Amino acid sequence: PTMRWADQEWFQRLVVTMPAARHDLLAGMRAVGRALVGQRARGVYMMVVAASIVSGVAIGGSMAANTVDKYRAVMSSPAAIIANKHVGTTITDRNGVVLYQAYGATEHPYLKLSDTPQSVINATLAAEDPSFYDHQGFSLSATARAAITDIRHDRAAQGGSTISQQLVKYNLLTSEKSLNRKFNELALSVELERRYSKDQILEM
Repeated sequence: PTMRWADQEWFQRLVVTMPAARHDLLAGMRAVGRALVGQRARGVYMMVVAASIVSGVAIGGSMAANTVDKYRAVMSSPAAIIANKHVGTTITDRNGVVLYQAYGATEHPYLKLSDTPQSVINATLAAEDPSFYDHQGFSLSATARAAITDIRHDRAAQGGSTISQQLVKYNLLTSEKSLNRKFNELALSVELERRYSKDQILEM
């Protein structure tokens, strides 16, 4: 007599294993769905982060360009930079050469680096900016180190500004403690390094 499919051993095993297989199939489909959703979410997150970074860089670049443009005349020459904070009236030509000083303006002698004792130069660099000849106007490591020291001492115990930043702060800006002043200081320090050599900056 002909055996029915329902009596076949392989069919019976298939019937028994179908619930488990269906459960595994559904679990696999859910896992794939979660993975796809996760990938989309990560993709959207990465796109948002990338867009935020690009926007931040663009806005920061625009602000830096405006700052540099504002101080372009003052940064036109070492003499103009040095004379900027002196009281009184100082008149310069379009190249920044000082033509006339009056009403209390004082002229500070410009000491060349070649006339400065090497021991003084070494001591200044060691105390103020050991990586002066290596950075481009600012030092992330020095800023981070100063921040950690300040947090440990719960006060401003150490400065992280480079010589270029200090020159910009005292001759072009103010000592105001604000993010805007710090941003301007950073932008102008980078521009200072672009315009002048390390020796010129050290002389100023």
